[in-house]
Amino acid sequence: MPNPIRRIIAASMILAPLLSLASAVVSPQLESGAAAKIAQIAQHPDRWYLYALLITVGAWFFVPSTLGLMSMLAGRAPRASIIGGSLTLVGLLVAIGDGTSELVYWQMGAPGANRAQMAALADRADSATGSSLFFTIGGLALLAGLVVLAVALARTRVAPLWAAAAIPTGAIVNIAGFSTSSNAVVIASNLILLAGFGWIARLLLAEPAAQSRHVLQPHITTT
Repeated sequence: MPNPIRRIIAASMILAPLLSLASAVVSPQLESGAAAKIAQIAQHPDRWYLYALLITVGAWFFVPSTLGLMSMLAGRAPRASIIGGSLTLVGLLVAIGDGTSELVYWQMGAPGANRAQMAALADRADSATGSSLFFTIGGLALLAGLVVLAVALARTRVAPLWAAAAIPTGAIVNIAGFSTSSNAVVIASNLILLAGFGWIARLLLAEPAAQSRHVLQPHITTT
């Protein structure tokens, strides 16, 4: 039977893309412009709140999922584990902040808010170098970290090539979906992530603890 830490990590690998998928399904039509986005929120405030909540909580679960990948690689590719995992975690922390900011947009579309003023504020915040550079660095760190982890997973044969490749591929498709304001592409990206993480979670749970190649359960030696 898998130990509790394995159960938590495996569950996180399923919940992270699953909750993100749910957020994309319930989301109103994504819009690229602030004015159009706020108009959508005003028409569907409950759906937008649920979308913001699910995408934020889903991002939380990607953190233990990444720690799980790092742990699976620690014994076979320690350098890739540290470098790839650290970059990915930096990107995830930025992504969590980005997801939480959707709650701010939710209030921008609330009844009584001046939409023109809210849209102007949103445009200034999104176009300001101080904020856009922050999110750009986070996105690049996330993609670079996932590529490093995926290559290490495949080279060490901890996971099959397709499952390892699905993780950075899903992230790239996800960014493309939000960049083009395509709900369908965002949904597809989370299905890709669910397939990759789901398979790795299955491997993690199926491997007997006595034959573990991972460091999820420390080995105690006596002298």
